[in-house]
Amino acid sequence: MESTTPDAEHEVVIEDKLYRWGKPTITGQEIKELAGIPQDAPVVKVDLVAGTQEPLKDSDGHELPRLEPGKGIVKRVVFRRA
Repeated sequence: MESTTPDAEHEVVIEDKLYRWGKPTITGQEIKELAGIPQDAPVVKVDLVAGTQEPLKDSDGHELPRLEPGKGIVKRVVFRRA
């Protein structure tokens, strides 16, 4: 499920690892598949700016910012197992 194209327009950080992603949104289910997280493990969305975290259901989606050429990723939201 991981985007292997070097020109993927989005990136997502899951458990401190950066993954390239070819779509503007990602669901809780896709996060598990991409990072190899067991299906029965809960996932949380961590807002690094606000210092909060909330559970992410398999069907919940999250919008990913588009990468801009020449700029690095700004980690504002990451995902990890609960």
